[in-house]
Amino acid sequence: MSTQTESKFYVRDTKAGQSIRAFIILKGSKVVGKVQVYDGTGITRVDLWDLDSGNATFQQGSARGYGYDRLTQALDGMILAGVTLRDHCVVNEAANRLYALYLKDANRADSDRNVYWADRAAKIGASFANWKDGRWHNLYIDGGLSQMTRRGFQVLEAI
Repeated sequence: MSTQTESKFYVRDTKAGQSIRAFIILKGSKVVGKVQVYDGTGITRVDLWDLDSGNATFQQGSARGYGYDRLTQALDGMILAGVTLRDHCVVNEAANRLYALYLKDANRADSDRNVYWADRAAKIGASFANWKDGRWHNLYIDGGLSQMTRRGFQVLEAI
């Protein structure tokens, strides 16, 4: 039997509580995935469940090191709801095709041009980068779970 009391102690304030995270991924009101993360000293471990297909699939990843986004690195290559998650600054065939179309349209002086292309990039989970001389010089797939958000999924951090 549990009792409810006002406590000054919270799990999130413990060393263990600060090293775990959990995410729920929704498409509309449907749960399509969950991600559990353990972030220890120098290593991040990730468990991902893809629940979208009706047959739950389980994937694991890890990343080591310091001073960078290990969660995104650990998710690299995992598939969630049909989307292949990538690390930062990755380019794929869809991004290359869209960037080539953008370059063909680069001379148009329309004020809505950048908004138009940014919207098209978001649909494939990508973002333009490196503005110079009046145009973007790169188009990268968004890293990790931010790609899911860009594609219209809702990513909720549960812990």
